[in-house]
Amino acid sequence: AASRDLKRVGVPLDIWPPSDKGDQKCFFVGNAAWSSPEVAWHVTDVLNRGVAVHGPTGDGLLNFIDQQLFARGVPELLFLALGVDIRKNAHARRVVRTRFRFGTVLRDGIVLRQSIVFAEKTVLLIAGMESCLWSAWAKFWVTLASTHLRGYWQAATLRKNQAAREAEDAGEPPRRFRDTLPQVLAAFGEDAASRDAARDPSAVDALVAQLTAGMERLCPADEKDALRRVDDIVTARRAAYGI
Repeated sequence: AASRDLKRVGVPLDIWPPSDKGDQKCFFVGNAAWSSPEVAWHVTDVLNRGVAVHGPTGDGLLNFIDQQLFARGVPELLFLALGVDIRKNAHARRVVRTRFRFGTVLRDGIVLRQSIVFAEKTVLLIAGMESCLWSAWAKFWVTLASTHLRGYWQAATLRKNQAAREAEDAGEPPRRFRDTLPQVLAAFGEDAASRDAARDPSAVDALVAQLTAGMERLCPADEKDALRRVDDIVTARRAAYGI
């Protein structure tokens, strides 16, 4: 539908389904390697400003990102990268604003820089129900997210065991797992730095925030059972993408 409407206003461009193949992979604007430096800068700046106002997730943040990136002319830059100049074509810009939106490849309003995408509104709607639509890009993100999350659990477990031993020696009651989460971010950061490991701070921060928010619900009296339930969730999510 978008391709047809664009051709009616003089833009001979076929919009392909989202994929990491071909020139239109630049629509995955969150991937700095696939975007021009100018687009990458706008995406990062808008995300940082949006998180400061609306928090790291939710419709408020997504609406802010969409409005600001359109206001900054990022769609025009994307079409220009594909060899089509719509900057002086008001009808084409109107079609693009009507048919397209900046969104996230993740569900439940979760937004990371890498997850921001420019796509048809119908694609974003369907992908919210069937996220396998995002093809190989979704697999990349789920692998990244689960790797970071498992790293947190490993770091937290090591430090929790050490803290439990120290508490036992001092005659103090052990701390609940969720009470240790504020220390997990710093601990995992130190581990990653010691291994010179590449990581995205925004991805790590968002995952910790998500885990912290859900820990009250996921942590019954038996903390080991809660961790197994969290691990089952991530395992199921990976399986859904065939990883």
